[in-house]
Formats: sequence, structure tokens, C-alpha cells
Amino acid sequence: MVVGMVRPVLLALLAFVTAAAAAAQDLAAGSSWKNRRGSILRIETVDTSGAFKGTFEKKGGALGCQGSFDVGGTVVKAHVIFYVTFKNTTRNCNMVTVWRGSVRGSRLSARWDLAHTNTKTGRLRFYKGSDVFSRM
Repeated sequence: MVVGMVRPVLLALLAFVTAAAAAAQDLAAGSSWKNRRGSILRIETVDTSGAFKGTFEKKGGALGCQGSFDVGGTVVKAHVIFYVTFKNTTRNCNMVTVWRGSVRGSRLSARWDLAHTNTKTGRLRFYKGSDVFSRM
């Protein structure tokens, strides 16, 4: 009886993995994306569930803090969410940003939320905005 169930289960699993892989194709491992401020999102790995890792090279912005930082996120179908904790071995910028949006071909459009702690005053501030990344 169990043998009869193996084929449908395998087919369902294959369909799920294929759908996740197809969804991640636009945001593929090895791809790079540049936003309007010149910052670069580099996707290094994407697994079969759509989880990805890479780096975010921050080039500018009102709060300063330029450099390369780790990024993590997930892509499911065309929906993308990723985050950067702006801290590395040489800098701690006391901020975190989360982007939520969609990827369509060579364009990634997202809204972002940023939390920043001013180390001089101890105040936590929140900022919102939008971003458009183009595939490089």
C-alpha cells in the first residue's frame, strides 16, 4: 500500500521544488542588482525553498555607513523579502533594514523599513521608503 503512495508523493515534491526553483530564477545565485543610490545587492546562494544569502554593498544614504554587509532573504514566486544588519568586522552602523517587494525580470521593486539607533542620544528612529533595483 505504501509503494502505491510513493509516486504521487514524489510527483508532488518534484512539482514543489520545480515551482520554487522557477520562482527563484529571476533572483538567481550569482546575480547582482543595483539601486538608484548605487548600492549593490549580490545574491550568492539560493536554495530550493527560495532562501538566499549574499552581500549588500552600501554606497550612500542620509545615515552614511558605507561598506559591505551580509544579506539574507527569501523569494517565493515573485515576492521577495530581505534584510541587512549593517554590522561587519570593521563597522557597526547601529541599523537594520528590511525590504519587501517583487522581482519581475530585471527589476526588483521594494518598500523598506529602517531602524537606526543614534549612539550619542540612545534614541531609536524609524524610516520608510522605496527602492528600485536593476539587474546588472
